[in-house]
Amino acid sequence: MRKTILLSLFSFILFSSQAQINWHYDMESAKQTALREGKLLLVDFWAIWCGPCKRMDSDLWESEEMTSLANNFVAFKLDVDNHQALARKYSVSSIPRVAIMTPDGDILWDRTGFSGANEYLSVLKALPADLKDMYVALNNLENEENSENLFQTAVAYQEVAKTIEYNSLSNQFFNASNRYFKKATKKDDQVIGQLAELNEVLNLALRGASKKALKKLKKIDGLDTEVTQEFANYIRAYCFKCEGLDDKFNSEKKKITDPKLLAALDESN
Repeated sequence: MRKTILLSLFSFILFSSQAQINWHYDMESAKQTALREGKLLLVDFWAIWCGPCKRMDSDLWESEEMTSLANNFVAFKLDVDNHQALARKYSVSSIPRVAIMTPDGDILWDRTGFSGANEYLSVLKALPADLKDMYVALNNLENEENSENLFQTAVAYQEVAKTIEYNSLSNQFFNASNRYFKKATKKDDQVIGQLAELNEVLNLALRGASKKALKKLKKIDGLDTEVTQEFANYIRAYCFKCEGLDDKFNSEKKKITDPKLLAALDESN
């Protein structure tokens, strides 16, 4: 009997330690950890008097499902009473609120209220595992905002978006990607500007709107370099493949010579 009790107690302690989230209570510490580990920052806005916050703790953060998810993000618990300035900064008007953001504060997903754990768990399962390359691009951009760094940051967000299967989260990465591509089009490098405009079209196709992407592609003029023309051919081929138009796909693919673009076409679904 004593042995059974001890085993049960050991199992409970083991589960608790596995499922426990390593909460940060200092924003700067959480940001630095997220940067170092290449993870997104999860902020839980709460207060000790908040009933739904307590239910979120028991039904979500302390749930068995969190055992395999706790290492997918860096977590920061923000008491809105003790951190009123931060709560105002993020326009918190109701709690509980959960925001998933980059360490520089760019919110990629957030929800207010708690009616159940399922949606939160779906998002947490879909979080990208390693964002170190994206953070390097963001750091380069912070040091110098030029067309090349804007373009590379946009591509970094695009690459992450392609790996995320949960639409509401991947769409936020595509939206961020488009913002940086749009900024790149306004700089003075014509080739990068045209490639950025083409990548905005590609993002449409990657989100499942290949027909719309083909229509937008027809409206882009002045692709007078080999690089931009070939990338336009790649987008057309990708869209035709998505639409199941094999003859048009093969015809467009023959125009492409860049090994990386050809490999990307072969890898695409």
